[in-house]
Amino acid sequence: MSRCTFSAALLATALAAPLPAWAQGCSLSLSPADIDLGQFNRTTVQVVSDSVPLPPRRLSLSLVCKTEQDLTLAYRAGPRLPQGFALGAQGTYRLSVLQASVDDQPVQWGQVTGTVLQVSTSNEVAALEGDQPLQPMRGGRAVKGKRLHAQIELQATLAPTVLSAGDAHELSASGSFDIVGQHQPLRVRAGFAPAACRPTLAGNANVNFGRIGVGELQRESVTTFSRQTVLEVDCDAPTRFAIRAVDNRAGSVSDQLSAAAPTLFGIGRTAAGQALGGFTTRLGAGIGRDGSSAYPVLGDASAQTWRPDPAGLLRNDGQPTSLGRQSTSAAAPGAWSGLSLPLTVELHLAPARGLDLRQETPIDGSATLEIIYL
Repeated sequence: MSRCTFSAALLATALAAPLPAWAQGCSLSLSPADIDLGQFNRTTVQVVSDSVPLPPRRLSLSLVCKTEQDLTLAYRAGPRLPQGFALGAQGTYRLSVLQASVDDQPVQWGQVTGTVLQVSTSNEVAALEGDQPLQPMRGGRAVKGKRLHAQIELQATLAPTVLSAGDAHELSASGSFDIVGQHQPLRVRAGFAPAACRPTLAGNANVNFGRIGVGELQRESVTTFSRQTVLEVDCDAPTRFAIRAVDNRAGSVSDQLSAAAPTLFGIGRTAAGQALGGFTTRLGAGIGRDGSSAYPVLGDASAQTWRPDPAGLLRNDGQPTSLGRQSTSAAAPGAWSGLSLPLTVELHLAPARGLDLRQETPIDGSATLEIIYL
């Protein structure tokens, strides 16, 4: 996690799909032929076994020929690494052929080695590697045919070094599926950038309760005033974050208040040194930039476990508040590109009988809201 310094994130563009390739009486098509894996930041990915896996993507490969053909399938891209094909300088991707059929009948796959087309293995799922084309098989024998349809899975991973990058990255690669003299290009791209969210409070971050006369205070009980404002959080990419509050007037909360101490923030003292009271800050259900609803969830001090927090009160004890999505059953922070949150500030003034208010006394509460990245 990092404390609030609000920076940026970016990424990814879409490409137009190429037309099917025609030659030698065959048509080869790939959908999609341009894979935009999306834009990521360090709050939306996890390191697993020294790599950062991205969600897999599926492609559909189709070949239709007028006459029966040898259907050996290869993928050419460079440079090739032990982990797969290079995706920019900090990533790799692998291709696996899944369900496949020749002339509408299921087939398995064999990896071809050497120049004699010698089949070494036979499986329903096989990896496409640059030096080992694949041969469709049925009953242990190579299959020829007029039509081939296959599902292909692309699994990309990023190097953990992207997590410490200070600048935005776009990683891209290209290759080509080759079969019966046909070539169908594939383009792959992913974006990565440092997490960056910027919080802003309406009214230039000031909540003004105006002049409060002594006659407005309850003598024997706490007097409460309320004001509404709006907290906006703008992120440059979907980001998991939480809000942590720091009391800039710690130690000045009155012990006459009934609210829970961890949710109270100080507002200063009278000239005689008496604590005036305190204030609370309550986040309501908000709306994300994508139009979905957000609700407060409260984390432990380490921001590892979360629970629903209908009250939405920000705390001064290090426990952060995040925003979950209404569409999920588990209480967990969501990834947001932007949020608009109603924020209620309640001013609680101690009973007047215990305050020396013979001279004008400023109410001077102050808290800092920090964005922490999860």
